[in-house]
Amino acid sequence: MVNSTELLNLLNGVDDNTEHTHALDLMVEHIEKGEVHRYAPKYPVWILRSDTGKLLYYQGEKAFRGQDAARLVDDNGFRFGQKAVDQGKNSRSTWVNLSLGGQSYRAYCGSKQPFVVCTLIK
Repeated sequence: MVNSTELLNLLNGVDDNTEHTHALDLMVEHIEKGEVHRYAPKYPVWILRSDTGKLLYYQGEKAFRGQDAARLVDDNGFRFGQKAVDQGKNSRSTWVNLSLGGQSYRAYCGSKQPFVVCTLIK
């Protein structure tokens, strides 16, 4: 939970003015490169925008950036990205259970408009 909350607070401190999206892009780039302190860097994270339903970052899959969160589906067909976005629209943090590669995981998704940061925990 702390991992998601710390990144969420960091993102909320970034100027997200639509005319100056460079600051947000730069912060996501720093997270991606590991230049931002994370409480639990061994746990993968993904970052979404609840207002647009788009992925800002998905650890290990750079090509996912800008994709629709609804594309995040586990082995059982559960749309965990969409669940996180839906909860995030109401600034509700949530836990999700998912199955990936035959393994069961939990993810904590912290939310504070307009961002959702999820941390995968085994």
